Amino acid sequence: MRECRRNLKVIFLLRGLIPDFRTIADFRKDNPQALKRVFQVFTKVCVELDLYQQILIAVDGTKIRAVNSKVNCYTTDVLLKKIANIDAHISNYLAAMDELDHKEEDESSCTKERLQEILDDFHARKERYEEYVEDLKASGERQLLTTDSNARRMHSKDGFYCSYNIQTAVDSENHLICAYDVTNRNTDQGPMR
Repeated sequence: MRECRRNLKVIFLLRGLIPDFRTIADFRKDNPQALKRVFQVFTKVCVELDLYQQILIAVDGTKIRAVNSKVNCYTTDVLLKKIANIDAHISNYLAAMDELDHKEEDESSCTKERLQEILDDFHARKERYEEYVEDLKASGERQLLTTDSNARRMHSKDGFYCSYNIQTAVDSENHLICAYDVTNRNTDQGPMR
């Protein structure tokens, strides 16, 4: 999106159009097979023009943040801790409701209704977390991301974030990308074999 505003070559190629990031992301999401095909044709043309020397190829990964926030990234351990925490809160609120039952009805009607709303919310969250635990067991995955399910929480130079790892192989002679792969593995070693 930034290049559409500042790079003269891109401005010329787009004939002055300035798409925003969402338009670009939607196009990429709606046309993955066509984009792969364009890259394959581009690679084939580069091979025909003898632009790939294939003497030394460098492979490196770049972590791109996903839409998912860290808050919506769950593991089985995290979910079990959250469920235990909710159970403790439910016990506390039930004890508070028992205390209110012993008081006069006039004083506690509003407070008891509020406590019941909080209890209902805790029960709904507990059910959702238990479903997440079952989903993790059924899928065999170690992480569950609720917004961007294909991404994974990864370590980068800035800390832990929900990300994708984009692997690219570049020809050393002409610095052209000859292969790429998008993975949810944290490590750069082995994905592009």
